[in-house]
Amino acid sequence: MEHQSASEGEDSQGSRQQVVLGPPPLAEEKVKIQLVPVGGLTPIMKKNKFRIAGRQKFSAVTQFLRQLLQLKDHDSLFIYCQSAFCPGPDQQVAELFQCFGRSDELQLYYSIQEAWG
Repeated sequence: MEHQSASEGEDSQGSRQQVVLGPPPLAEEKVKIQLVPVGGLTPIMKKNKFRIAGRQKFSAVTQFLRQLLQLKDHDSLFIYCQSAFCPGPDQQVAELFQCFGRSDELQLYYSIQEAWG
């Protein structure tokens, strides 16, 4: 079910026209993430696909993964998007999915040591 919203605007001749916008942001939906281990020392999880609310900040993913891996506060954890960069803790999961998601999921790579610089 696709939702659309509309707003009104004026064209160059001053007449009003309705502009149809796309579906609402994914922030209200759940985003499927796949967590892929990188590096020989990184623990491998039996279950690696999860759903998280799109409105959640990336820090929630980090905290969730720390709990799953039973890491202590002083243990290192690196999470990469696109095998290239570490998203900021305030980045919204839905925004990452919109920009970097493939098919129906967002692939994130994790490691207990720096994998990509």
